[in-house]
Parts: sequence; C-alpha cells; structure tokens
Amino acid sequence: MERIISKAIKNFFTKGNQRTLKAKKNILLSLIIKGIHICTTLLVVPITINYINATQYGIWLTLSSILGWLSFFDIGLSNGFRNKFAEAKATGNSMLAKKYVSTTYMSIGVIFICVAIIGFIINLFLHWNIILNVPSSYNNELRKIFNILITFFCLQMILKVITSLIIADQKPALASGISTLAEVLSLIIIFILTQTTQGSLLYLAESISFIPSLVWLITSFILFNTTYKDYKPSIKDIDTKCIKNILTLGGKFFIIQISMIFLFQCTNIVLSNVKGPEYVTIYNIAYKYFSIFNMIMIIILTPFWSAFTEAYTKKDFPWMRNMYKKLQKAWIGISCILIFFLLNSSWIIKLWIGENIQIPFSVLCMMAIYILLLSRANLNLYLINGVGKVTVQMYINLFLSIISVPTLIVFLSHFGLEGGILILCITPIIQLIFCNIQIKKILNNDLKGIWNK
Repeated sequence: MERIISKAIKNFFTKGNQRTLKAKKNILLSLIIKGIHICTTLLVVPITINYINATQYGIWLTLSSILGWLSFFDIGLSNGFRNKFAEAKATGNSMLAKKYVSTTYMSIGVIFICVAIIGFIINLFLHWNIILNVPSSYNNELRKIFNILITFFCLQMILKVITSLIIADQKPALASGISTLAEVLSLIIIFILTQTTQGSLLYLAESISFIPSLVWLITSFILFNTTYKDYKPSIKDIDTKCIKNILTLGGKFFIIQISMIFLFQCTNIVLSNVKGPEYVTIYNIAYKYFSIFNMIMIIILTPFWSAFTEAYTKKDFPWMRNMYKKLQKAWIGISCILIFFLLNSSWIIKLWIGENIQIPFSVLCMMAIYILLLSRANLNLYLINGVGKVTVQMYINLFLSIISVPTLIVFLSHFGLEGGILILCITPIIQLIFCNIQIKKILNNDLKGIWNK
C-alpha cells in the first residue's frame, strides 16, 4: 500500500509536460494555503459576531459588498493585463511584459486615486441609515467607517497589481499565500480587539483595512527587487500604446465585471432593504458554509486561466482537451463532498457558529444548488477567459444584470430568502448553456463569428 501511495505521489509531480506539472504544484500548494484561509474565514465569523452584534455584522457585510463594487472600476485592466502579460511572456518578449506592468500600475493608480476622491465627496451627502435600513444614530459612525474603508481599499487595488502578475506567471499559490497571510494577521487583530475593547464597527474597520495594505506594500517591494526584478515598474516604461492593447480585452472584462455587480454584489443591499440586516447575516453564513467548495474549484481552475492563455497562444489543443476532461471529473468529486456537507449541515453549522443564529434547511438546500451551478459555470468561464474570447459572456451577463435586481426584489418579497437564491441560480444556468457551446468550439479550434471575439 505504501509503495502504491508513494508511486502515485511521484507520478503526480513528475508526469505531464511543464505546464501541467506547474499547475499541479500550484494546485497542491493552493489547497494547503486555502485550507488555512478557510479556517481563518470560519473563525472570523463567530469572533466578529461576538465582538459586534448580528445586526452590526450585517451592516459590516453590506458595506464590504459596496466596496466590492468599486473593485470593478479598474475597467478590466487587471484581467486584461493578466492575459497580455502571459502572452508576452509566452512569446519571450520581456520588454513588452515590463511595459504592460508599468502601464497597468500607472492606469490603475490614476483610476483609484480618482475613485477615492469621488467617494469622499459623495459620502458627505449619503444617508447611510436609509441605504442600510438602520437607525439614524449609525449615520455619523458609518460616514467615518466608509472613509477609512475606501482609503485603504483604493490603496490595496493599486498595490495588488502584483497579484495579477504573479497569477499570470502561473504562480497562484504564491498570490494566495500572501492574501492568506493578510487574513491571518487580520484575524489576530480582531481577536485582540475582542479582548481589549468594547464592540465597535469603527475599530473593526481601522484594523482590518490597514493590515492587508501593509502586507501588499511589503510584498510588492520584496518581489520587485528579487523574483520580478526584470519587470519592476518605472515611469520610463509606461507606454500608452499598451493601454489600448490591454483595454481591447480589458474593456470586455470591465463590462462583465460591471454586470457582475448587479448579478451578485447587489444581493446584500436588496436583502437588507427588503427583509432586514438580520437576513443578510443568514444569507452570508449559508453562502460562506458552501462557498468553500466553489473556492476549492477556483483553486483548481486558477492555474489553468494563464495556462490556457499560453496553450492557446502556442495552439496546443490536445493538452487543452485533456485538461478540460480532468477538470470536469474534479467538479464531480467536489460536488459529492458538497452534498455530504449539506446532509450533515445541522450539526456542522451548530459546531461552527453555535445556536445564536438559525439557518433554515430550505435555505441551505437552495444555496447548495446555487454553489454547484456556480462552480460548474466557473469551470467553463475561467478557461474561456484565459483564451480571451469573452464577447458572448459579456452579452449574457449584460442581459442578466438588467433583469436581476427587479426579479430579486419580487422573489424575495413573495417567496422569501429561498426565492431570492433561486433567482441567483438562473445566472450560472444560462452561462452554462452558452459557454458549453463556446468551450467545445475552442477545444476543437472551430471558433467563428461572435464565438471568436
């Protein structure tokens, strides 16, 4: 038995071409790192709820969702840069790759400095108590919290260009490790707050915002003076022609990202207004419980985004077809584990967060279905994104974003939280229908018309 296990491990790390072996090593390392991330995420929920109450936690989640919207204002530059850097590196053009790095930093820097300034101005006129459906006594505190969050958020968006570079270099485990380090440090800070202060959203915002910014600043300095010294950004390497190349693809990613705001990020806002902040907490706990499985699927898929960019650039279609079949088998395996966790959810959730918050089994069932569909849709989308043929995906998301919010409001009002999650399931179903067609055309080198854009 030991010999069989030893041989299997040896084959895992030695069989396959260089691209496959690189992906395997990154998947294994990412799984270990994400295991730490999952534990950290699970611990953060009960510690945070105990530090602030369930209503305040709902407010925190909703504010975080609003900031999540702002990440899309990179107008697709991060994803466009990711593909273009991978293409330049695959063809051995280091100078072009360096220009993409410098130009992307400059572009994203300008954008998010402007976003921060506009955010400060708008915040002066917002009535947070109306937006979040909370007492007016929260208004002044929420203004301060929003200013803190947007400051460090915009700083992180600039600093995290290094993440796109690392992932484009097919080293997602490294990027994941850096993010997890920031999360662990944030968890430690939250725990210290619970021992030294009374529950305060302001203290929570200050602590959690500062730590990731510091981690990414130090990381960028180290990597650009060591591993990625050849790509270190500089003013002289900024090339406006590169902006056009990045935005040709990045603009499509931007439209997709904007539509994703309405498809996913609006849920907390709509839920808070239609049902109340306590339902935001129930929804997010159910989502966090099952999102672990989508997260595992994304861990597996992440190395293949840039690997497919390289393979498609080199026209290595046999490798792409082989990997697609293996990724489908991986999804089936993950789905079986998810069903097990659904059937045993009552005692697992009680062990995780205690008995203070009750999650209906019907909500858990709907969330499990949603995550299964979402993870399967992501399998196709990640590979299509790597190839850069995203026009079909863009049109689908635009259509869905137009109908998502009004239908979500109607179904939440008439059918409760379960009805709201049912509406969310429509998105991955439609994505699957069309993206299955496109991925087959990609793998068979038969892209024509709109499928090739």
